[in-house]
Amino acid sequence: MNKFIFIKSSNWSSYELAIKRVEAIGRDSLTFYPSDIHVERWDESLTLFVSFSLISTARRVSDYVWRSPEALLSFDGFPYCGSFEPEASRAEMMLQQWKSDEQLIDTMSGTWAALRHGRDGGKALGDFTGMTPLFYAANEEYLAISPRQMLISSVTARRLDLNLQNLAWLTGQANVMGEDSVWDGIKLLPPHWTLAWSGDRGDVTPRFTEREIWQAPEHLDEARPSEIAQRLVAQADALERLDLPPFSMDITGGLDSRLAAAIVCGSRLAGRVERMQTRGPENGHEIQVGREVARQLGMDHVEITPSPKQLNPQQIFTELRSSMFRYEATICPSDGLTGAAQMSRFVVSGSAGELYRRHCKPHMNVELQSIAELETLFADYHQTTDPLGIERSEVRDFQRRDLQNRALEFHRQGAGLNDVTDVFFLRYRLPLWNGVLQNNLFNQVKIYPLLDYRAACRAQNFDYKDRVEDRLHFELMAEINPRLCELPFYKFTWPRRFKDLPVARQLELPAHPFKTVGEQNLSQLSVGSKMRVLIDQHWEHLRSYMLDPVSSRIWEVLDRTAVEHLFERNPATIRKVTETKQIMAMLGLQVVLTGDMLARMDGAPGTQVRLHGAAAQQMFGHLNPHSRLPAVSFPDVCTRLESTF
Repeated sequence: MNKFIFIKSSNWSSYELAIKRVEAIGRDSLTFYPSDIHVERWDESLTLFVSFSLISTARRVSDYVWRSPEALLSFDGFPYCGSFEPEASRAEMMLQQWKSDEQLIDTMSGTWAALRHGRDGGKALGDFTGMTPLFYAANEEYLAISPRQMLISSVTARRLDLNLQNLAWLTGQANVMGEDSVWDGIKLLPPHWTLAWSGDRGDVTPRFTEREIWQAPEHLDEARPSEIAQRLVAQADALERLDLPPFSMDITGGLDSRLAAAIVCGSRLAGRVERMQTRGPENGHEIQVGREVARQLGMDHVEITPSPKQLNPQQIFTELRSSMFRYEATICPSDGLTGAAQMSRFVVSGSAGELYRRHCKPHMNVELQSIAELETLFADYHQTTDPLGIERSEVRDFQRRDLQNRALEFHRQGAGLNDVTDVFFLRYRLPLWNGVLQNNLFNQVKIYPLLDYRAACRAQNFDYKDRVEDRLHFELMAEINPRLCELPFYKFTWPRRFKDLPVARQLELPAHPFKTVGEQNLSQLSVGSKMRVLIDQHWEHLRSYMLDPVSSRIWEVLDRTAVEHLFERNPATIRKVTETKQIMAMLGLQVVLTGDMLARMDGAPGTQVRLHGAAAQQMFGHLNPHSRLPAVSFPDVCTRLESTF
């Protein structure tokens, strides 16, 4: 993916300093690989653009930057549209389509963030999902914009101080809420927002425009699913025309991946999919369902199963800490600094289907009648705030008030009482929870057939009851491939009332979930499931990891006495999913605050990058290392990012 930074300075000395820092970064080929640096300077406006990615590639469709006489455009992510020529530059096409923000978002499929700059100023925005993150920092000296937080910090000489108040959301809600990054002074550009700036010399003031994301609710009618289905299939057809290698396709036992499979197999893209794949234990329940879906569609199926020998405390703990940096709200300060390997695989994914359905399970069947009920509901969001009661009371109270204030503000801006939950998902959950996966983990470029701006707008305009019951998923699947509606799911059945819908009158909808056989193998399950092994068998080791380090800022967030009491409990009494997740978040917070595993990067599994230069102490020297090894003496427990540019 593209690693770029745009920086506008308020004075000549700051501008020159930024140029020197860029040159220093360019000399560090170990940090930026491949080190093909593209620099654009506008000295008259003290503006600098730098891309550290391959600009000219064997396939022009992969070029990240386009320069016309009037403007420069650069993007991150994977945009495409139906009017692309197979060999066309996507950056050039995006610049041509950017007649207005709305036209660009409506025209471009995929997940992406784009920046355009000319002599009169410029704009930066992302697609409607925010799944390709775009960060910015603004102060009296600089306006800096980049999809990489570390680039902003390094080029503007900002020291990476942790924003502990925002980081504390991990233990409170297991998801960072709001626009502030976990790194102080850096913000995430919200989806549906545009950041603009002038071309005037020395003017570093950011200007924001927010687009409307909700309207009055209305019910589905028979014409709309057909129109949306045709658009989604046409979008997949457009992807097939690009000069790209063959695709793999994720398939699980759930609803989203099956709808994505219906779209792909109902389009010309089906001929480019070389296999369907399901991850899980050998002959696991999800694999059994995925295998049957592939058989129904006439596709090859591959099982991706981890080795059972990985079940040991060292491996589990390594996975846990790695997951905090890879998945939990872009914690890692490098944030995908190295990007994907040159030989990335393209994988079709059903992620982000929550755009068409209610995501927040605790709010699933709640129908609000008053503002007071809204305020009560949003004392929590997708889980009980601080379920184990280990946060400091002032931290927990702040989080609850903040959730309530955000919910009330969305309602004041026009969201219906029963739509606020879905607005929360669009603003805070989709960009971070789903979006960080866009950072090309495990050498994959993810393609999302379910993402479409018009379809998502229509879904958000449906009555919330239709979103709760997955009606749009059903209507679309029935339009594209009715047979897939009749095949049972892993843990889901269609609501009975769907049998009376016009599109379902000739369908035999399953009354029960898919009948699976065999037991699940714990040694091959997710990090969260493996966490049960650490809790049940290595409780004392976890206690040591939390309580032994002499120096950690974690006690500014957590109540040490409450944590001590937690570890006095019998671990067998900790069974709720939310409690297990909070223990994972607590351990992950300790990972971040003690500097443990800062050297982990995304990209290929096991990738570690050591950064070099004299600015190490300025940027990272203040982060607290362990004062001594904890009792869990894993080989890399104190891995540190020792130096940087």
